[in-house]
Amino acid sequence: MKQSNSRPKPNTEVQYEADGKLVRAKVLSVQPKRKGKNGNRVNIHVNGAERPCSINWDDVTEWREVKKTEEQVMFLTGDDELRQEVVDAKEKEVVNLIENDVFEEVKDIGQSCVSCKWVITSKVKNDVEVVKARLVARGFEERSNTARTDSPTCSRQSLRMSFVVASTMTWTIHSLDITSAFLQGNGIERNVFLRPPPEADCEGVVWKLKRCIYGLNDAPRAWYERVHQELLGLGGKTSLYDEAMFLWHNEECVIWGLIVIHVDDFIYAGTAQWNKEVIGHVMRKFKISAHASGTFRYVGLNVVQTTEGICIDQRAYVENLKAIDTAPGRLECKDEPLIGRRKIAASFSKRTTALGYVTN
Repeated sequence: MKQSNSRPKPNTEVQYEADGKLVRAKVLSVQPKRKGKNGNRVNIHVNGAERPCSINWDDVTEWREVKKTEEQVMFLTGDDELRQEVVDAKEKEVVNLIENDVFEEVKDIGQSCVSCKWVITSKVKNDVEVVKARLVARGFEERSNTARTDSPTCSRQSLRMSFVVASTMTWTIHSLDITSAFLQGNGIERNVFLRPPPEADCEGVVWKLKRCIYGLNDAPRAWYERVHQELLGLGGKTSLYDEAMFLWHNEECVIWGLIVIHVDDFIYAGTAQWNKEVIGHVMRKFKISAHASGTFRYVGLNVVQTTEGICIDQRAYVENLKAIDTAPGRLECKDEPLIGRRKIAASFSKRTTALGYVTN
């Protein structure tokens, strides 16, 4: 943590302590001249708050800048909503919904509708900020939904087994990233009506959903069932030990291809003929946003394949780990044992409770 005699810079994410509470916020602007009674005020937008606010930075005891992650949610002000990149991202998402045949417009006759909200994220790619908009339904508003909501994802053991098999068979291992996966899931059998966002300019109509969108409880399951249906139709079989691992065998019961899935991220390897028949079909059926082999990242793993084998590590994940937020009172006792001294434990418990932490 930094001392309060310094101030953060505009357009940065910070975490600060004031009045015994830890707060995370985006810094919008600061007073250029630190004079007068408002000279040290900072305009911020607290994460989760509806509107920006102002705080006297003299009231901040400690603070630190939070480094940007690969992708982070943006909390927008009214002016931010009008930024061209945000407007373009929203328009692109509406077009995406139309292209995937996610809804049909029906006349608004007072149907029970689920509302929606835009979730805007930014991602730094090649030193360029990429803004992405996703329309998310408030699924909790749906009155009744008895559909299955579970969605299998590959286990660590299945992932390791895939690397071992690919290396043993001298297959090239690949990764696939499906774009807007949930919008490509199986259709909805029940009636779900969505109140369109203002950007869609749909006055007097509501959207009757044909497919799940983000936010509905069964959206992950609908996506998995679509993948399951397609891969089994191509001759694949689900592993007896992992429903997110699909295997292909020839007449001699020898594996000639495999796919493991983690939501919209696929890992696959197989013979040249299998790649042509199976992966070729997958790429025609689904919209692909990224395809890599040789050297790539997959669910936090760095994967490097050479003629000598496959090496995996989590270096990038470890380097991006954030320091654990520790109460200042506990930092003063950093040389004390974790167990023992009831006075220290009681003091620490009281301090962390005041800062919003949960203690046992």
